[in-house]
Amino acid sequence: MTELEFDLTIFEELLEQATEQKAAEFFEAKIKLLASDTEE
Repeated sequence: MTELEFDLTIFEELLEQATEQKAAEFFEAKIKLLASDTEE
């Protein structure tokens, strides 16, 4: 594995983690929004 391939592998992993983090934040916000709607 070359250094470039190694860097790309790390980059892809970080990208996946970032995407999962954003998805989690999105769903948390969505759930809070739905929860506040039902409280009213």
